[in-house]
Formats: sequence, structure tokens, C-alpha cells
Amino acid sequence: MPEHTVVINAAARTKTSTANYGDIMRGALREMRRELVVFWIINRHRDSIELLHSFQQTFPGVVIHVCRNLYFGEPERFDLYNSSKAREAIEKTGKTLDFPAVANRVADWLYSRRMSIRAAHPEMPFGTRAELQRWRTRCAEMFASVIEETS
Repeated sequence: MPEHTVVINAAARTKTSTANYGDIMRGALREMRRELVVFWIINRHRDSIELLHSFQQTFPGVVIHVCRNLYFGEPERFDLYNSSKAREAIEKTGKTLDFPAVANRVADWLYSRRMSIRAAHPEMPFGTRAELQRWRTRCAEMFASVIEETS
């Protein structure tokens, strides 16, 4: 279904498997005539940037947008990334975005019950559900800001 967007959620720590099996994905993407666009979520720690660099070596030329996860603080607190060569490289073809923070009560609800957002939504208390919807809207706005430019 080439007109559909496919989302792959993978842990960044899959460095070894990405390096070992990245060629399979590149081949599959070529065969399906699909483009890979990456949204790389980072925290304020060095490993986020180091793993990004490893990913870029496995997937050269892929458009990557780095998303500062604001759960870990305001954008200006991402000192390592903000002042890095990695940011300079990313912003040649991609963007630095701000992934909105979600309230602790929502994160705790989802994590403690091990539920998907879709499954948890109707079971949440009203206030928690309202916060979840606010967060989802902000996430959609962030993704749309990039996807609309490439469409």
C-alpha cells in the first residue's frame, strides 16, 4: 500500500541489529519503492547522540528529524545536542523538532498497565484522558509540520 505511511517503533539501543540487518531494510525499501524518513527521539544524554551517529552510518542519506523529548526538559536544556556537530549535520536535510512532554499521570497510567494508547483511552479518568488528547494533538502537529512539507 504505497499511499500509506508505515510507522516502525524501534528502540535506539538496537545498534547491533541495525548494523547487522540494515541492508535487509534498505533492500526492502528499494524493492517497495518506499522512502525512509526517521524521527529520532532523544533525551539529554550522550547515548542519544552516539546511537544517532551509528544509525547514520548504517543508513547514509536517509532524512532524519531529531525530536528533543521535552519530558526530559525544555529545549535549551539539551546542551549536548544543541551545540553538537550532529545537530549541524541533521539540519542539512532534516529538522530539530520538539516532542511534547506528556503529564506524569498519563505516562504512569500507560506504563503501569502496559496498555496501548488506544486501549487505555476509554478507561482513563476524564482529566487523564483530556491530557492524553492534548498530548496526542501536539504530537500530530509536530509530525504534520514536517510531513506537510514533503507531501
